[in-house]
Amino acid sequence: MWGPALPEAWPAGPYAGDGPASGLTSAQKAGVVPARHTRPDTPGPTRQVRQTGGPPAWRRSRFRPTVARVTPTHLASEATTSTVGLSINGRHHQWDIDHRTSLLDTLRERLGLTGTKKGCDQGQCGACTVLIDGRRVNSCLVLAVTTQGREITTIEGIGSADGGGLHPVQQAFLDHDAYQCGYCTPGQICSAIAVLDEAAAGWPSAVTAQQPDGYDGPVGLDAAEVRERMSGNLCRCGAYANIVPAVLDAANGEQR
Repeated sequence: MWGPALPEAWPAGPYAGDGPASGLTSAQKAGVVPARHTRPDTPGPTRQVRQTGGPPAWRRSRFRPTVARVTPTHLASEATTSTVGLSINGRHHQWDIDHRTSLLDTLRERLGLTGTKKGCDQGQCGACTVLIDGRRVNSCLVLAVTTQGREITTIEGIGSADGGGLHPVQQAFLDHDAYQCGYCTPGQICSAIAVLDEAAAGWPSAVTAQQPDGYDGPVGLDAAEVRERMSGNLCRCGAYANIVPAVLDAANGEQR
């Protein structure tokens, strides 16, 4: 036996017939009213519950966990939703969106664009990378309502979506086998496309060599530059040895 034997029959209370819950009202049985609020004259084990009841240990402790209390998202109201028009992959969409909904969840749940992956949901892995006005962002950290009037491009809108063939970065990833399981690949490709644009615009990175004063030309990419600029996109399979050459190959192809 793991504990003391239970009595074969519990003492009957004013609401007998329900086993150990004898003496509890229907609201108490349903958990609406705590058992410790039972009338003092209730006999049997119910009185024991009342006497030993009280808040749980964590509530009595001064080290209480923080619990976010927000309005459930299924309770839509004017205070929590707005009608938002989004331009995604060249197409306009309009919905009533909860203000707290991330762009990532909007893409996946509203449009079914599941190429954008949910990895850490904290902006650390890069699997959810998309392009907004040509700049890469972690869509899990962007509220959908803030992207109204901006052009959003996901992996589905890159390359052959309109029959135009693969994007050079997509082709380079294929040529260099720069993926394994493929879960992070959409984010890697979107990020790599932005890397090429950033370097062409002359944006330096932490490892960019000092340029002459007044120089505003493109930044040359090498392995160190690519590793630094792509460091926000993690690959749990460890395909970095092929990802870096793929990005360099795509960069050299654009320069040609």
